[in-house]
Amino acid sequence: MPRDLSYPVLPQELRAGLEGLPDDRNVSLTFWRYPPGLRASEHRRLLQSGSPIPALEGTYSDVGSRVPPAARSREPKSYYQPRWSVHVYAVPRTLRPVVHDALSMGGIEAVREWLQRPRSQTWLDGFRWYLVSVDPASGELSTEERE
Repeated sequence: MPRDLSYPVLPQELRAGLEGLPDDRNVSLTFWRYPPGLRASEHRRLLQSGSPIPALEGTYSDVGSRVPPAARSREPKSYYQPRWSVHVYAVPRTLRPVVHDALSMGGIEAVREWLQRPRSQTWLDGFRWYLVSVDPASGELSTEERE
């Protein structure tokens, strides 16, 4: 990872903030340099633009709900299991204190609440995500949920 980037929270801080989730959530934690769907150059432009910075994301995916049973034999069975994940994205090192404080003061809790909400079977069919971004100037959080 480039020296001018840093992760805004430590794994132990994130684990502590997510304690007490329902057992069926079995959340995996990952740390990524930039969000999927963005190239490194696009992420760099986003970080330099002054726009809110994507910092933390909760995701749910159930690939198996979209794959016909006959096609499932091509992949390991674990591939088709529903998955809950939390991803931390790198931020500019100079902004780490601002983003860290915002995540510690509400961002991690927002993702935790999203992860523990009761869900209908219809909701659990497919892919969902919940993104927490931080305004670099004000330190304010914004959230976005997509299906």
